[in-house]
Amino acid sequence: MPIYMFMRHGKAVSKEEAGGIDEDRWLSSEGRKQVEEVAKLLPQKPSKIYTSPLRRAVETAEIVSKIHGGIEIVKTEILKPGAFICRGLARFDPEPGSILIGHSPNIEEVVSCIVCGGRIKLAAGAVAVVEVRELEYCKGVLVEIIHPRIAEKK
Repeated sequence: MPIYMFMRHGKAVSKEEAGGIDEDRWLSSEGRKQVEEVAKLLPQKPSKIYTSPLRRAVETAEIVSKIHGGIEIVKTEILKPGAFICRGLARFDPEPGSILIGHSPNIEEVVSCIVCGGRIKLAAGAVAVVEVRELEYCKGVLVEIIHPRIAEKK
């Protein structure tokens, strides 16, 4: 079964630090470090990176791409906050083996939907690795969650 990786963007500065505009928030230095460490622990090199077009998610994608030798990054509106729903996943049709970078709670709700696993919670910078028969409701198995605290200790 192919795997997909679902990542919550790294820790970002507050809305106030970004001039009161949520879309302009960037990764904090802690968030950059978290993403670097987690990216090194991915179970495989992503085939492609799909990301929300918001700055903090794009910065997360750029770090993952750099760690893995320059993977193609595709910005998509479907990963913006509030835009992504589980039923839309099959129509989105991301490449198998890819990583999808989004925001809480949307990215967590998608993982929860695919694995029928109750409420999956991802910390900033964390990745859920999912084996998927089909990108539909209850068609996947949660393989692991890579949490930034675990990555720090490796």
